[in-house]
Amino acid sequence: MTESNLTWYDGFLKKGMPYPIISLIIGVIIYIIFLFLGRMMGVEWYPEEKIGFMLMGILIAYQLSGIQYLLDRFKKIMLDICLLSNVDKDEFCIGVKNRFAGSMWYYALLALVILPFYLTDWISSDYTLKENYSLMEQFLPNYFEEPSSWILIYDIFWDLLGILALLLLGYILWIILNITWTLKRASLNFHSTSTNANVFSIHMRLRPIKSAIITIIFYYFICISLFILSYGLSGYLLEKITLVFLLLIGLIFFFVGYESLYDIVRRQAEFEIDQINLKSREYTQKLLAIDSNGNYDSRIQETNFISNMLDVLQKQRDSLMKANTKIYDVRSIVSIIGAFLLPILADFAKKNIIVLLESGDIANQGISVLNFLINKII
Repeated sequence: MTESNLTWYDGFLKKGMPYPIISLIIGVIIYIIFLFLGRMMGVEWYPEEKIGFMLMGILIAYQLSGIQYLLDRFKKIMLDICLLSNVDKDEFCIGVKNRFAGSMWYYALLALVILPFYLTDWISSDYTLKENYSLMEQFLPNYFEEPSSWILIYDIFWDLLGILALLLLGYILWIILNITWTLKRASLNFHSTSTNANVFSIHMRLRPIKSAIITIIFYYFICISLFILSYGLSGYLLEKITLVFLLLIGLIFFFVGYESLYDIVRRQAEFEIDQINLKSREYTQKLLAIDSNGNYDSRIQETNFISNMLDVLQKQRDSLMKANTKIYDVRSIVSIIGAFLLPILADFAKKNIIVLLESGDIANQGISVLNFLINKII
């Protein structure tokens, strides 16, 4: 599965250079285009506007590289599940791929992500529709106030980036939801691990999947944080509901993923206990079937052997009953809390960015140096 592609985008950025570098170059190009458009329009961008342009470039670059990263993690998780359990690898992977690439729910998710950010422009502060509000005013606000060709290009460029960021966010959500569905499906259809694994070693074999869930959670909440820093929340109810929806998806992914891993451990323990019970029943029947007549020594020897085996099986059963099937640990709890706080801190930083700029000379100097170097290039 790791050698095949889940979708057309899988491997799209893996051409020549590492995909994070390609994504970073795209982000820098986006920022340079904004500076170029400002020069052509004869506008001197304010520091907060330049930060907004940089954040938009960083957001797009982060999303582009992150999608490839998530697809790689997705395939690795599927491979780990196939190695862990006695499932048909080809059948399992084909089923996951068909759902991921062919489901119409993807388009419903895109609409759910994109529409709130555009519908809010049509709603006034008292939650009523704005009067005399046109599409040109929504999508070409600067051109609507001061028509010119370069301002038109600027508005179109900004709109395209906004739509692209939302489309990429929807695709990221789709990948995460499919990973969640895959883990849940694997736990529900799980019967036993492969023959060389048991409940005491399964935690080690699940560790890569646990680590993947944590890294995906951090990536996702960093992406949401960058999205908040780039767009901000204008205070409209739909945008706040959308933010809560996005945060809930991250929490659902974490808890459903970890609960699925817990179900796998629990089902393996139950499977091994059932096997022990079958063995115990066999030896108990043999013990009851021992003929009281016959050679005394052989009967004693057979009775002792069966009794010892029953004692061993009982100890194994007790050990499995006391086995640690917990998936959550301190690291995972601290990680999810830390990751969840990132978007909240980003929202706070966005609302206070002007104050931070006025009080922080280091930030202004850093921006000035960066602008000086880029202006030399263009």
